[in-house]
Amino acid sequence: MEGNSYYIFLDNHNQIVDQQNAKYTYSNMVRSIHSSLSTENTAINYLVELTACWTVFMILSGIYMLVRKKLLKSNNKVLKFQKWHAIVGLIIAIPMLILVFTGLPWSGFMGAKINQISTAYPQLGQTQLVANPPKSEANEIPWALRQKAAPQSEGGGHHGSMAM
Repeated sequence: MEGNSYYIFLDNHNQIVDQQNAKYTYSNMVRSIHSSLSTENTAINYLVELTACWTVFMILSGIYMLVRKKLLKSNNKVLKFQKWHAIVGLIIAIPMLILVFTGLPWSGFMGAKINQISTAYPQLGQTQLVANPPKSEANEIPWALRQKAAPQSEGGGHHGSMAM
């Protein structure tokens, strides 16, 4: 009634045992933090995304300058603080890039673009199992090492003789 989605847990007799608001599951909370800092505001969503993209630019330009100046190899005492800045920045850059790249597919603008590419070219994200699913022949069914026949349904209907 409130517009929330719930996960419903049923017992063996299809009776409701428990329910959980989908908004408060671990994956949905992480998605909310990644995409909009849990504010559910579209303007903030785009600001977070813009900040993430600029973060990637700043990290990549910092790594470029680190490599260009060859700071990690130099023993110059004048560049001592630049070297420490570069080392600390490199240590922070790796988890930061992982955080940004895992958050962008869930964001508003970039997430829509990534989804558009993935639906236009589905082979990019396919695993080998999806591309070549296993095939089974009737003689490959391992029912008790082929000593017995395959089990049959009782009652002739799809669900057999289930009591209603």
